[in-house]
Amino acid sequence: MNAGGKKAVLWGTALDNLASWRMVTPQAEWLEVTRIGHNLGKIHDAESALFELQYYAADGKTKLRTERLDIPGRTFRKEGLGK
Repeated sequence: MNAGGKKAVLWGTALDNLASWRMVTPQAEWLEVTRIGHNLGKIHDAESALFELQYYAADGKTKLRTERLDIPGRTFRKEGLGK
């Protein structure tokens, strides 16, 4: 939902601003991604970024499974790389 506008997409900072989003997988399942413990800042400054993935059937209501991803924050951007 316009998480920073076109410059955020250009500079790769849109993920810094997103708290959650929904999308469709190639298997025609809904995937809802929610960032847990958002630091309200740059994702690469956080020690780790925790995401909860909830998969739903094509109807968008029947929950199929839930996963969690714990990704080190420093892996989102190359070291020493500015905008």
